[in-house]
Amino acid sequence: MTPKDYHLLLQCIGWNNRTWAVPISQVINKTGVLGRKNIHVLELGAGRVSTLGALFFRNANHVTISYFNQSMHKPVAKRIDKIFPVAGDTDYEKHFAQASVLDLHGVYDVIIMKSVLGGVFRTDQSRQNINTFLEAIVANNLADNGVLITVDNGIPFYARLISRFGARGAHWRYFRPEEFSGAPFQFCFGLIGAFSLKTRLGRFGQLLEDLIHLTDRVLCGIFNKSPTVIASAYVKPAATVTQVKQV
Repeated sequence: MTPKDYHLLLQCIGWNNRTWAVPISQVINKTGVLGRKNIHVLELGAGRVSTLGALFFRNANHVTISYFNQSMHKPVAKRIDKIFPVAGDTDYEKHFAQASVLDLHGVYDVIIMKSVLGGVFRTDQSRQNINTFLEAIVANNLADNGVLITVDNGIPFYARLISRFGARGAHWRYFRPEEFSGAPFQFCFGLIGAFSLKTRLGRFGQLLEDLIHLTDRVLCGIFNKSPTVIASAYVKPAATVTQVKQV
């Protein structure tokens, strides 16, 4: 990922972007998806604050930005229009659609989603195995050599403390890295940083986020059992063709 790509990634993530950008950039670099050309990309769960699909405007000829609810169309389109000047001039097709990870259609080279699974598998609802669910998407909705990237909230060490102040009131599910054991590639980051202070405290909040990020940079190399951000990638291998020798 070039410095220009990384700057674009920060714009795409939105709030608390420096924390989230670390594992996202690592998993993108490992899978090499930004180096692919003329690919079909689907983003699931785009929102008014973040949309990772814009990352692929430079190298994909077909990018579908999807959202769960049709009411999100205007906020998402506005966010894309704000990000696009950063992306620069490129030849691509941009589409918007309403889509659910529970009912996917079509085949793509890259499927990417951020903070989607926590809402699908809420703590008061399904305890379905995440790997089984994601591997079905890989089998049914990825092209050969396709990549599924999911970026999710990890369980911070202070989860019980913040729950007393109303956090996770909607039963949003946070994950542990081992729940994505089927992913051949996974990167985690964050020990303290898990939410946006800038949106709550303005410029002072941004300063606090920067300080927390620097602290996490130091501590994550020592304490990494409870990361706040988990980026996992599932890959669909190319189909093998067995040749039968003529006798």
